Amino acid sequence: MRVIPLFTVAFIILAAGEASAQTATRLESVKVRAGIAQKIAFYPAAKRDCTRTPLPEIRLINEPRHGRVIVQRVSIKAAADSACPGQTIPGQLILFIANPGYQGRDSALYAVRVSNQDAQVKLDVEVAPRPLGPRPGSPNRTIDL
Repeated sequence: MRVIPLFTVAFIILAAGEASAQTATRLESVKVRAGIAQKIAFYPAAKRDCTRTPLPEIRLINEPRHGRVIVQRVSIKAAADSACPGQTIPGQLILFIANPGYQGRDSALYAVRVSNQDAQVKLDVEVAPRPLGPRPGSPNRTIDL
């Protein structure tokens, strides 16, 4: 199980009463390292009051040219300072992985559907090269050239 602080979670707020199906587009700018999976967003299957909802539907509209968008079904344990302290919340995790060795800009577009509400997220991605050598906290390893 992955533990992600709930305050980093992207909540989709469900409107009370009758809501019409409409699509809103949001821009999300992120910086990533080439070849390393980067968390973009987590869409919970729960409302702000912690009641469960159906799992959000995620659909990739435009794929990135220099990487991949990955959608994973995960459960997280909410942080103690969140609205649902200690509860395990299922949801959809969005990851971005830039191609190893790529440096520059990339973009992607995906749709999120919760109940009858749709949203689109346009990712504007800045990819930095992956540093050589071991990452901080990892054991030393030899790099074959």
